[in-house]
Amino acid sequence: MKDKWWAWGSWGKTDVRVRTLTDVLDRTILRNIGAKTQAQVTDTTRLGFTFFEGNKLKFGRGASATRPDETTWNQDGPTRIYKGEANWVVGSNLFVTARGAHSQMGFQLVPCGGMDKAAYQDDGGVWHNSFVFYKSDRPQDTVLADANWFRGRHEVKFGFSWRRAVVESVSQWPGNKVISIHIGYPDIFAVVQRDWASNTEGRYINGYIGDTISMKRLTLNLGARIDHATSSVTETSVTAHPVLPSLLPALSAPAVEKAYDFTSVSPRVGLTYALDENRKTLARASYSLFASQLGAADASFVSAIQYSYIYYYAADANGNGTAEANEILFNLGNLGYVGFDPANPTALTSVNKIGDVSSPRTHEVLFGLDHELIPNLGLSGTFTYRYFTNMRWTPRIDVRQNDYTQTGTLTGSAEPVGSFSVPYYALNASAVPPGGGREAINRDGYHQRYWGFEASATKRMSNRWMMRLGFSTNDHREYFDDPNTSIEDPTPGPANPLKDGGVVIRATGGSGKSGIYMILPKYQFIANGLYQGPWGINFGANLVTRQGFGQPYFRDQVTTGDPLGSKKSVLINSDVNEQRLPAVTSLDVRLEKGIRIRRANLNLDFDVFNVTNKATVLGRQYNLRITGNRGFNRVLEIMNPRILRLGLRINF
Repeated sequence: MKDKWWAWGSWGKTDVRVRTLTDVLDRTILRNIGAKTQAQVTDTTRLGFTFFEGNKLKFGRGASATRPDETTWNQDGPTRIYKGEANWVVGSNLFVTARGAHSQMGFQLVPCGGMDKAAYQDDGGVWHNSFVFYKSDRPQDTVLADANWFRGRHEVKFGFSWRRAVVESVSQWPGNKVISIHIGYPDIFAVVQRDWASNTEGRYINGYIGDTISMKRLTLNLGARIDHATSSVTETSVTAHPVLPSLLPALSAPAVEKAYDFTSVSPRVGLTYALDENRKTLARASYSLFASQLGAADASFVSAIQYSYIYYYAADANGNGTAEANEILFNLGNLGYVGFDPANPTALTSVNKIGDVSSPRTHEVLFGLDHELIPNLGLSGTFTYRYFTNMRWTPRIDVRQNDYTQTGTLTGSAEPVGSFSVPYYALNASAVPPGGGREAINRDGYHQRYWGFEASATKRMSNRWMMRLGFSTNDHREYFDDPNTSIEDPTPGPANPLKDGGVVIRATGGSGKSGIYMILPKYQFIANGLYQGPWGINFGANLVTRQGFGQPYFRDQVTTGDPLGSKKSVLINSDVNEQRLPAVTSLDVRLEKGIRIRRANLNLDFDVFNVTNKATVLGRQYNLRITGNRGFNRVLEIMNPRILRLGLRINF
C-alpha cells in the first residue's frame, strides 16, 4: 500500500552433497523462511516486525578420511528470530530507532552410529563405531536504541543496548563412556569420561556516543563506548560414570553468580583529510581501542561439573576394539586426569578458580590513502597495526615453566621434516594443584603483534563494465616477553609452538572442519569483474590466490611422565611458517540473462566453480604416530572439483 504499508516474504532451500576422499557422503540442507513488514503509522513514526527461521540439517557432519560414516553426526536446529522495530523523527535534527528481539537458537549433533556402542580410534587414526553426542540450547533477548542528532558541523550518534544470553549444553560419549585410543593394538589408551553439562547465563549492557565533525577539508570522528558484562553459572547436574562411579559420581552443581564481571571503556578517534580542493585524494588515519567480549558460557570454567576424565592403560582381550571395564589395567595406576580431584570426587566446588582478570585489549592504528585516478576508477591503500595485550589464559594454578622438568627428548627423522630432536617436559609432583585445577588470569609477559597492508583498484560500473583488483599481505606474531610468567608447560604442541616471535596459529574445529591449522597468508590476490554484454547477458568472473596454511607436524601419545597427563602431542618441525601447504587458486565464472515478463523478472544463471578443476591439497595427516593408508603426511582433504550450477530466480 503506497506510502503506508509494505510486506515481504521468502522461502529457500539449499541442498549440498559432497563426498570425501574415502567416498563418505557429507550432505547439508539449509531451509530458511523469512517475513518482514513495515507500516508508516504517522508522518514521523514507522513500525516494523521481522520473523526468520533457519534450520541447518547436516547428514554426515565431520566426514573425513579419519571419520567414516558411523562416526559422523546428523545435525539439526532450528533457529527462530522475532524482532520488532520502531523509528521516530523527533523534530528536524533528531532521529531515533528502538529495537527488541527474541532468538530461539540451538542445535544438536547426533552420532550416526548411535549411543549403544563405545567409540574407538585405531592405529591408523580412524574412528569406529560411533562418536560423541552434543546438544546446546542458546536463547537470547535483546533491547537496544540508537539516535542520530544533527547540528551544524556535528553529527552525533549515541545509544545503548541490553542483552541476556543463556547457554545450556550437554555432551555424552556412547556405550560405556570409555574412549579407546589404540597405541599398538591390542594395547589401548583408555579415557574414562563422565557426561558433561553446562548451564550458564550472560548479561550485557553498553552505551556509546560518537561525533562526526566536518571542517572544510578535514572530517574528525570522536567516540567512546562503555561495556559491562557478566557471566554466571546456573544449577545443573550429571549422572555417574557406569565404569567408575566412585571416582566420577553423579553431581549437582550449584549456581555461581557473576563468576566473571567485566567493565571496559573503548575510545576511538579518526580523521580524514582531503589533500586537494576537488577532494580526489583523501588521507585517512585512526586509533581505536577494542575490548574483547565476554562469552555467555565462559562462567562454566568454575562450575563444579567440568570435562572430567581419567586415563588408564588397557588391553583388548575380546577383540572388539574397545576397552571394557574388565580390560582396563587399573592396577598400573592412572596416567593423568582432568576436571576433578580424585582425592575429593564428590566436591561441589570447582577445581578451577578465577583470579584477577579483565577483558583483553586490542590497540589498532590505521593509515590509508584513497585517490580517484580518473572518473570511475579509484586506488586505495591501507596499513593496519594491532597490538594485543592483557590476553586471557588458563594455566594450572600457580604453575609456570619452572615447575616442569625435562623427562626426555623426542628424536627421529621423517620427510618432509627431516631430522628432529625436541625436548618434552613433565610437571613436578610437588607442584600439582588439587585436582589439577586451573586459574583464569591475564597472561603477564605476553603480547601479540599484527600488521597488514592492502591495496586495491576499483573500476565502478560504467561503459557496461566494472572490475576490482586487490592485494593484501599480513603478519601476526606472538611474543613471550617474560617466559617465566607467560609459559606453563614448555612442551611445544601443534597449535602452541611456544616460539618467541613466531606466527600465531589457529586450529579449526567448527562446522565439522578440523585438522586445519590457519596461519595468515603472506600474500593474497583477488580479481573480479562484470561485463554487460549484448542481448542482456552479463559475464562475471572471480579469481582468488592465497598462500597455503601451515603444516605443524607432530607426534601424539608421547609418554612424558606428567602426573596430570602423561600422554602429550609434541611438535617436531621447528618453524611451521616455513612449511606451508601449496598455494590455493580458485577461478569462478558466471553467465546470467535477465528476462522481463510484465511485472516479473526472470533470471537465468550459469555458474562454474573451480574452472581449472584444481585438486589443491588443503589438509594432510600431520601426526607421525598414525600409520596405514591415512598415515603420516597422507592427503586428507583437497579442493572441491569443478562444479556447474544452473539457477533460476524469479522476482516480482
